[in-house]
Amino acid sequence: MLIIRMMIAGLCGAVAASAGAQGWKPEHNVEISVGTAPGGGADRTARFIQKLIAERKTMPYAVIVTNKPGGGGTIAMRYLNSHPGDAHFLQMYSPNVLAGYITGQVSINYSEVTPIATLYSEHMLVAVRSDSPVKDGRDLIARLKADPKSLSMTVGIGLGNMNHIGAALPLRAGGVDVKQVKAVVFNTVAESVTAVIGGHIDIVAATPSTVLAQVQSGRLRVLGITAPARVPGLFAQYPTWREQGIDSIASFWHAVVGPAGMTPAQIQYWEEQLAALAATDEWKKQLEENYLTGQFLKSADSTKFLRGQYNEIKSILTELGMARQ
Repeated sequence: MLIIRMMIAGLCGAVAASAGAQGWKPEHNVEISVGTAPGGGADRTARFIQKLIAERKTMPYAVIVTNKPGGGGTIAMRYLNSHPGDAHFLQMYSPNVLAGYITGQVSINYSEVTPIATLYSEHMLVAVRSDSPVKDGRDLIARLKADPKSLSMTVGIGLGNMNHIGAALPLRAGGVDVKQVKAVVFNTVAESVTAVIGGHIDIVAATPSTVLAQVQSGRLRVLGITAPARVPGLFAQYPTWREQGIDSIASFWHAVVGPAGMTPAQIQYWEEQLAALAATDEWKKQLEENYLTGQFLKSADSTKFLRGQYNEIKSILTELGMARQ
């Protein structure tokens, strides 16, 4: 009888464990935190996830988006990890936060949280004023190889961010001493674009969506895009770096992470939720309108992807003299 009771108890335990592994669901509202102020790409993505979940009623509780800017992402990352193992707390994650860790601005690395999914990517570009004497990407590299300080380049709101990296990678591939190139920062991306249009700065490093209006109006001309093939729509008229003989691909991606200590069941729940959203027509339309490339990766593949991004970003930041980790 003792053996039978033990067998029954073991069977019940296995069933319970299986149910627990498959059955995690939110028990109250979910919070998606963003490490930047409202209005940026991460914030817009978080609010679009919030909107789709509400409209499609894929879960019985609300999604709340909170902004926790500061410290290059440190404040948000610390907040996330103050809820260990709690899958009711998620956060948007980008290469700027990863770069912030490498440069010592952010205190928590991707390996200290739980990668859940990578959502999409946006390839980087460099552009000049429409009447600039710089003809194309090859011409830009030739000028900077001859004299790295001959042209100024704005990289947005901070050195070592993905705008800076997205420009430095093809320049390095072309033989430019990237550490010597004059990089200028502004308080906002809009200010940096205005400075180039006004003729105060020679080059702007940005994403397609950031300079869309200025390219449409003919005030900016794109020299090269770090994509494997031409970007559709308006930007299809502009060549990739590869087409110009520079083998360089880089992208600004957005991912979702959770706090450290999440269980496989919790990870699976959010993988499935986000995968379902990424398959919707609304999601695909949003990507197309903003010149974004779908790049959905689940947790295990996202972890591998982030590891590769860490190594690549660390390499270029080391060359720029900015790596601290």
